[in-house]
Amino acid sequence: MEGSVRKRKDKWYYSYDLATIDGKRKRIERVGGNTKKEALLALRMALNEYEQKGRHTDEQGISINDLLKEWQENYVAYNNAQTTREANQKIIDSHILPDFGGRRITTISSKELQKFINKKYAKNYSSSYLSRIKNVLTMSFDYAVNPCQYLKESPMIYIKIPKIRDKKSKSKEVLTASEFDTLIDYFKGSSKYLHLMIGFYTGCRIGEATALTWDDVDFKEQTLNLVKTSYYAKKHYYIGHSKTDGSVRKIKVGDTLINVLRDAKKKQMEDRLYYAKYYKDIYLIDEIDETGEAYHRIHTFDGYSNSNSGQLTNFVCLQENGALVTPGTFKKAPVIAREKLDIDFCFHKLRHTHATMLIEGGASIKAVQERLGHTTIKTTMDIYAHVTPRMEKELVDIIESQR
Repeated sequence: MEGSVRKRKDKWYYSYDLATIDGKRKRIERVGGNTKKEALLALRMALNEYEQKGRHTDEQGISINDLLKEWQENYVAYNNAQTTREANQKIIDSHILPDFGGRRITTISSKELQKFINKKYAKNYSSSYLSRIKNVLTMSFDYAVNPCQYLKESPMIYIKIPKIRDKKSKSKEVLTASEFDTLIDYFKGSSKYLHLMIGFYTGCRIGEATALTWDDVDFKEQTLNLVKTSYYAKKHYYIGHSKTDGSVRKIKVGDTLINVLRDAKKKQMEDRLYYAKYYKDIYLIDEIDETGEAYHRIHTFDGYSNSNSGQLTNFVCLQENGALVTPGTFKKAPVIAREKLDIDFCFHKLRHTHATMLIEGGASIKAVQERLGHTTIKTTMDIYAHVTPRMEKELVDIIESQR
């Protein structure tokens, strides 16, 4: 490939042709320097770059705004759930664009990115949230390197999250027996009660509890099928696939939860008779997203509505009038727990409590992994294989018994 140089006013320029596309030729011309020799050297370097990479490098670069948009549309939309896409966008809008918006990606250095992460760390964001912020930046810059080749190397390669301070011990993430008893005594008879019992006795995620249908409950075998989850997107609740393949599981439960579920099913039948045509039936309506994947949107129909469509679905966790108890409606429970019961509570603490009780009771990490639906045993180890006060005392007792 050949190029040429020429002088315009007081500068020397170099130029060369790109590959023909659709029969059209595009010529690149750039400033090469103040002398012909400098322009020829710049031309040689540009031609080497083009021939090795098969592309032209625009020294100005794409903006961070355009990169993030392109990454979301061309990669994330086809590889992640809608909830992930929306969570990414919130991080982009709330954190990344306020600091880097309008900048060319070629001007953003690793030093700046490390300072950015350090600044977020100083604001006491949780380790998981910091990881999400870092992950958005890492994956989008990786996308800029390959397949886009906007950059030769990602500036995120060497970025580290500072060592997280232990704001609270793992034991604080676990409910005591008395705290759980207080919770269920207070919420017994309310629509939140069944969620609490399912969470405590199964260790499932709140979306998994919400998505349970009576078809998932086998009273004879005393098992629950955890094969789907609920999530909020585009101002609606949806039922979708479980978080990962490992999340799809069938677990055994004991008499306590089975009896609670029997009572709940009986109560639902009584509520349906009482509310008659005004009892809310829940339908799942299929929707297709931009990638062609089907999702099931939750639609509620009762005597006040003018249409019903989709597939009628019998959910387990319902309010008295038949409306679904969603993660959104359950949010009132933690507020009440803090304000009226003086208990620092969120639904995920039931999952931590369940796992810790199993480990303290001698269950193997592998069994806990499968019950919780973690894809790998490493995840279970990282989260739950800590020494609780009870386990620490047992270690001391073992040493004492040997003397």
